[in-house]
Amino acid sequence: MTLGVPVIAAHTTPVVISTFFKHVLRASGTKKRRRPRKGADSQSGENLEASANPDGKPRRVGSDGQPGDGGEGDSRTLESEAPEHELAYDEGLQIVKAFLKTAKSYSVEELQSFTAMHVPNPNWIHLSPAIVPQSSIDHSTEILQSHFKQVYGESGLKEIGGEKWWQIRGKSLEGEWIEMKKDYLNRTVGKVQKVMGQSEGPLDKSQQDRVILYIHGGAYFFSSLDTHRYQIQRHARKLGGRAFAPSYRLSPQYPFPCGLHDALASYLYLIDPPAESSQAPIAASDIVISGDSAGAGLILALLCVIRDSGGKVPLPAGACLISPWVDLTHSFKSIMGDDSRDYIPSEGFHYKPSLAWPPIKGDSIEFDVENPRTGEKHVKVLDDQVQMYASNKLLQHPLVSPINQGSLGGLCPLMIMGGSGELLRDEMVFLAHKAADPEAYPPSSSVLKKYPGQKDLIGKYPPTKVHLQMYDGCAHVTPTLSFTKPAKWMYRAAANFNIWAITAARYNENRHSHHHHRHHEHSHKPGNDHEFDRTSTHSSLSFPPEAIVHSTSVFHKDGQTTAIPITESAHRLANETDHTDDLESEADSSECEMSDGSGGDRRSKHVGKYISVTGTEPEFVNSMIRERVTVHGVIRPMEPVSQSETFQGLDLNKVGIVHGAGPIQKWLSSRHAWDKKYSKELASFQAIKTSERKLASQQGWLTKNLHGETPPLSSVVGWSDETHAAETAKSVDRVGRQSGAATSVMKFWMKAGEQNEAAQAGSAEISSAEAKLKDLGVKSPSTVRLVGNENLETVRNRLIDQGLDVPASGNDTDLEMAIREEEKRGLLDRSKITSDKLVEPKNRRLEAGQNPIKENSIGEEIEGKDGSTSANHPIELGQPLEP
Repeated sequence: MTLGVPVIAAHTTPVVISTFFKHVLRASGTKKRRRPRKGADSQSGENLEASANPDGKPRRVGSDGQPGDGGEGDSRTLESEAPEHELAYDEGLQIVKAFLKTAKSYSVEELQSFTAMHVPNPNWIHLSPAIVPQSSIDHSTEILQSHFKQVYGESGLKEIGGEKWWQIRGKSLEGEWIEMKKDYLNRTVGKVQKVMGQSEGPLDKSQQDRVILYIHGGAYFFSSLDTHRYQIQRHARKLGGRAFAPSYRLSPQYPFPCGLHDALASYLYLIDPPAESSQAPIAASDIVISGDSAGAGLILALLCVIRDSGGKVPLPAGACLISPWVDLTHSFKSIMGDDSRDYIPSEGFHYKPSLAWPPIKGDSIEFDVENPRTGEKHVKVLDDQVQMYASNKLLQHPLVSPINQGSLGGLCPLMIMGGSGELLRDEMVFLAHKAADPEAYPPSSSVLKKYPGQKDLIGKYPPTKVHLQMYDGCAHVTPTLSFTKPAKWMYRAAANFNIWAITAARYNENRHSHHHHRHHEHSHKPGNDHEFDRTSTHSSLSFPPEAIVHSTSVFHKDGQTTAIPITESAHRLANETDHTDDLESEADSSECEMSDGSGGDRRSKHVGKYISVTGTEPEFVNSMIRERVTVHGVIRPMEPVSQSETFQGLDLNKVGIVHGAGPIQKWLSSRHAWDKKYSKELASFQAIKTSERKLASQQGWLTKNLHGETPPLSSVVGWSDETHAAETAKSVDRVGRQSGAATSVMKFWMKAGEQNEAAQAGSAEISSAEAKLKDLGVKSPSTVRLVGNENLETVRNRLIDQGLDVPASGNDTDLEMAIREEEKRGLLDRSKITSDKLVEPKNRRLEAGQNPIKENSIGEEIEGKDGSTSANHPIELGQPLEP
């Protein structure tokens, strides 16, 4: 039976029932054993049994089940505050575990297809599909090729297999603009008023653009925008902005550096779109990059590439990393810990053999294995590929495992959040400290020997500002369990950081522009033109802002500090609570205590308070904010580094390298069991792949013009037969085009939650915006139209003058594309344009045989040989590559 909703339901229903009765029995037993309470925990707001410890302090337990001392900096969790005590959290955790366990009996392609099923979009979210243009992809290619040569030497590109194979794609680089309808309408009102001359000043604070570039997770090989859209819109809603999420290429069909290539292209599309694009440039200071798990690891690699670009690309305002996966060698001890509180299987991911996975053997590395009894070491060869994202030889690569970067300094401010119950706990904590104090945590000698270019980075960049938050007992990417209490606090913390980062970045950018303008006035001479310094924004500085309540203090290179006010919209969000008691509901405003700003120690005012959205950050101490958070959203300081489990017994020379014992050995044992279980299927697929690999290498690989390159063993480019290649890549090249029972389930869920989501959607604000649009002569809120008869040239000039997305030059077809885009965005009424020059464009398609695109940035498409069009020049399987 194919992996689908019936199969998942059959395996998860028993788990749901058993978990429910477990909580019923626990609640019944608690009532029987309950004793008079002697006090209340002032931080959590919950009464606790004071007799848990002899000294009267609440008893804490760690993942090892041993009690802690209950101190405020203790890394252990209050026994009564374990997230699993919340029914919704425990149900969600067990369901995800059951799902991943069930998926192991199916192929990678089936899992990819299941998590790519189309999910309907609720009517309170404004969704706009888009396509990243080829020019942005080409720009990304140039930057990456330059980076590999500059940082990794002449062998840098050769090590990853060459400079062309990773440019091949089976589909366009698509993405989605996601935001709340109320926010979309508010921004639209501002633009319409501006165009009609009814607004001379800047846009209202609620109409200004805040953008999240979101890179979804999924261990680099599964999940999609459909699985993450709810999380993304919630981040956008909390920010009061919008999000752009690319559907980047997934492994194992498109391994490293394909995902990085697409992530960089998406960022370039936002900040520097081509002139003919319908997308207006967005300042880097208005962008925060956010992502989870593998997506967060991809972001860190992306930031390092941007940082090392020599100022060619500005860094964003900030980056929010949720449970980042940054060490693919699994070198930290927490990965071997108890996985009962996490849904990531400690033995790794194993699936039924197929065309996509596992690849043939041949990617071997050697590592030392120590006999625990005698202490003797012997060399062992690992020739089974461990990770789907990269070959074994590339696991130590600083862009694959960013924990091995020579320096993580000089980046934009980082928010790193995760759970103390995660198997990836140690690498997240280490990552935060390495970024804030890069010289104290250099790469291992093994990494420096393999990548000598990383030595040049040590000490090159100043510390990065880092806000680290670890949530008691929580699992990997807890926001996935979006209906739970811990998830609520994480969304709030992310929004608070994002608002702070953008606010401070805008201020720094304005300050620099003012300084640059004054300098220009005094020093400019005829014939001495100055280009705009793209590295001048706050984003590329290593001295990002500090913040206090109701104002933001910004550190500058001269060491002076300037206070600026927080934006009105940020203050509004600080006091905004959700007015429903459904799964989305948040704490009452009485819980979200805020400082009165009366001075004193900012740290003491922050610690012990509930997480709330104020658009401010506490003081950075040694470039860090180190916090732990209870399931009730209460903040307390993290224990000193000397007492941290992460750093106890840590050998820096063993970080970021493959060890013979531990997780690799556990993975191998599980892999061998799986190979034995599916021995016939494995042998059949391996025979096909071996024969294909040999033939493809002789013919120039899939596109027949890649002689001299060596695509990774799992790459779809490594095939010779186009049919096999197409079948292998189908599950990732047709993301979001499939539907099934999941669609019906999601429709039912949205119908059931429609009333509960009404307040979240901001129905009152939508009505207000619609009323304003009607006053402007708008017939429908979805089609904002301008009035007045104008000729074509007048339309072009007027829209350009108002800063809208119309090409300043080009043929009539180009202008027609722009006009159509303006129509879809509701900023133009074609019927009011008096011209007979408009050209009817040809029917445009993503790929031959697919339905025409109904909503995207159609200005970036090109015409194919068969008369159809294909955005981004997606390489058809078997078509020669012309990079």
